[in-house]
Amino acid sequence: MQSRTCAVLLCMLCAAPFLVINGCAGIGDKSAESIEVPILQQWSGDYPVDHLGRLSQAGQRRAVGYIVEASAFAAVWQVFKPIEAIPTVNFGKHLIVYYRNVEFYNRISIAKIILKGDDIEILARETLSSRPIEDKVALSMAVVPRSGIPRSLQRAKSGLPFRFASIGR
Repeated sequence: MQSRTCAVLLCMLCAAPFLVINGCAGIGDKSAESIEVPILQQWSGDYPVDHLGRLSQAGQRRAVGYIVEASAFAAVWQVFKPIEAIPTVNFGKHLIVYYRNVEFYNRISIAKIILKGDDIEILARETLSSRPIEDKVALSMAVVPRSGIPRSLQRAKSGLPFRFASIGR
């Protein structure tokens, strides 16, 4: 019995430094933290393919993008919701992130936005279909506070570093 107890104690003593080192690996690692960015306003609907040029350069090629100026938002809104008044957005305090279809036409809605280190992750709900994109795509836009996004990311020349995850299919 004593030899078994000694063996267990010896294993614990040998393993302890590795457990402590492994446990400390995440301390101070900001990239591992997830911060949910609040969604202040949101809109979803159809957007004409002919007017994708009104989206940001990155947004014309990718599924995700952002809008940081009132004039750009007004140009997008004119074709997105032409019979509705343009919502008021304070672009000094907020920016708009969006997600759109790139392969198949599926209804979509942004469910959550998470800041993980230097990445912005958009989680969206979407329907499943095999309908090809023809004359319209589904677009979902969300207003988020700039205060939740580090200034270095807001000034990124190639666009915000987005990751996209789809949920609720």
